[in-house]
Amino acid sequence: MDRFKFRAWNRIVRRYQYFDFEILSNTRNIQWQNLDFEQCTGLKDKNGKLIYDGDIVHYKYAPKDKCAWQYDFIGLITFKSTGFHIAPLKSGGLSAWLVATPGADEQNSHKLFEIIGNVHERTDQ
Repeated sequence: MDRFKFRAWNRIVRRYQYFDFEILSNTRNIQWQNLDFEQCTGLKDKNGKLIYDGDIVHYKYAPKDKCAWQYDFIGLITFKSTGFHIAPLKSGGLSAWLVATPGADEQNSHKLFEIIGNVHERTDQ
């Protein structure tokens, strides 16, 4: 089950470490204060990569019905109290909840997202 996977950004060595829930609950030798934990959303992007809290994604949705709304923006995956959210990187940008998109083919909904980076390795900071 992918949604119980985690990754942690190690602020000392500046790279990710990957865990699942079982490893986390049985670990005693982790230096917790040096890690920023990010949970897996359980979804994969169009390239088959798991999407985590902290990923920067390109979200593009153009329904077959041309009169319906369309989305095409870049955002940061964040976890809020009720679920995962795509927050805009630019002021005034679009945002969305990371849920099934109405009208999207359920089996192809992962093709709406492409991971293009993450919050820790951004080059535009």
